[in-house]
Amino acid sequence: MKRTFIDFLAYAFIVFTFFSCIHLSPNVGGVIEIKDFRETGTPSIDLSIHKDQDVEVNRTISVVGEAYEIVFYRVEDTLRYFRAFYGTEDEFDKATYKWKNDSTVLVRLLSPVSNKKVKIKVWGKGPTTGMEM
Repeated sequence: MKRTFIDFLAYAFIVFTFFSCIHLSPNVGGVIEIKDFRETGTPSIDLSIHKDQDVEVNRTISVVGEAYEIVFYRVEDTLRYFRAFYGTEDEFDKATYKWKNDSTVLVRLLSPVSNKKVKIKVWGKGPTTGMEM
């Protein structure tokens, strides 16, 4: 009987520890409004108003024409920003995002008109920014 109780306590401790770790380090995510800067131009980045794991999506004009600019912020030694562009004339007004790990963000652009959804994975580390559809 004593051995069974000790085994039960050990099992309970392992399960508790596992679920505690999951809840202590959730993937950060959310829903954001897409800001339209096609007429005014995208404002410069102000790091003082952002924190680690902030994400912005802006509609803008870039070298590829109309595009959605994804800007995400992460701490390496200091807070840095990374950006990627998705060129399209499709209309999106909201985006969802979820941090996959400390350098990769999964972004989904959402269209209220056509119900179209575009999934984009962006990452940044050191001098490199990448994007995958």
